[in-house]
Amino acid sequence: MAAPEQDGDVELVFDHDNLFDEEVPYPERYAQWKGAAAREKVLRYEPPHLLAFSWDGGAEGVATFELSDLGGRTRLVLVHSGISGPAGMADFGGGWMAHLAVLEARIAGRGVDDFWALHRHLEKTVQAALR
Repeated sequence: MAAPEQDGDVELVFDHDNLFDEEVPYPERYAQWKGAAAREKVLRYEPPHLLAFSWDGGAEGVATFELSDLGGRTRLVLVHSGISGPAGMADFGGGWMAHLAVLEARIAGRGVDDFWALHRHLEKTVQAALR
């Protein structure tokens, strides 16, 4: 994939099988997205610190990733704004939290047994917080 540029496109490939160590089937509600690719519009691109792109053509808002230096460490801030409603907020919130937990585990050299169990747990956590 070519480097993104502002007003250009970014391709997202959904291949969750690469996120965990055990063989775990996709939940039925996500099975249709296995291996799917989506093209989104890059809205902001300020390398190496910031990338923002639309989600679902903007219908589900904007995902923004911002990196900052903390004296030899890196802080990642992820903001997904403009989500269409509470169900989407729970789904995206659980998904992003699960993806970040996988990233943290991999950086620390730990394995991940089941991304989908983690996603379900975190989605319920977000649902409870939205009440």
